[in-house]
Amino acid sequence: MARPSAVQLLTGSTTVVATTLAVLLATGADSPLAVTATALGALALGLLVAVRLAPAAPGPAATTSPARSDAAPAPTATYAVPERVRVRAEVRADVRADVRAEVPRR
Repeated sequence: MARPSAVQLLTGSTTVVATTLAVLLATGADSPLAVTATALGALALGLLVAVRLAPAAPGPAATTSPARSDAAPAPTATYAVPERVRVRAEVRADVRADVRAEVPRR
């Protein structure tokens, strides 16, 4: 399971605190049972808000066929690309030597 992002943590936490304060101030609840129920309800709402902000799972996007034949084709799929991507390609030997000379090594 993916870790929550900073935005998810912030919005979920803010929702819990704001909801708890708003309900307690609006109702004037002071019994331990009412405070506990309010806190649990706010926690559930904060969790729901954080989960709803989760990024979409990577994979092919749903596409529809164009209505007209002259319309540009829709992309077939979208994928999330990691920050660091290794690319391996077949390259001719004469081109490979030139590329190695131009690419700085770390």
